[in-house]
Amino acid sequence: MYKNGELEEVMQQFEKSIKLSSVFVSGSMDKEEKEEIETENGRIQKRYTHQAYYQNGQVNQLFIMFLHGYSFGKTQ
Repeated sequence: MYKNGELEEVMQQFEKSIKLSSVFVSGSMDKEEKEEIETENGRIQKRYTHQAYYQNGQVNQLFIMFLHGYSFGKTQ
């Protein structure tokens, strides 16, 4: 869905926007560990799975909404 490194760039944009916004986020902004996935062509890649990007559930839900907005903006 995303090009190489694109998701990490979006995560950086999200973290910057959270710091600048008036939205209160309690807890940490620690990221989840990536899991090794074997692709169709037999290569091993590390990816976030099950829409788990951040360890904090509230932050994770905010990021998923941010990601939806980002994806929608790419289609326009």
